Amino acid sequence: MLSNTQTATMLQGNLSVFPPQGAVYQLQQPVDFAIIGSPSQVRASLLQLPTTVSHNS
Repeated sequence: MLSNTQTATMLQGNLSVFPPQGAVYQLQQPVDFAIIGSPSQVRASLLQLPTTVSHNS
């Protein structure tokens, strides 16, 4: 079983309204996943996770 070694941070630089409609977020930095209890043994990395946020009004 794997666990992330750091908290993931999403970034969207042009926030003019909240909640944003159709805003695309990107990972601020890659997220590493390691064996639980052994954070130095990274087994996988999430490099990109583009996410579009939308809402119904």
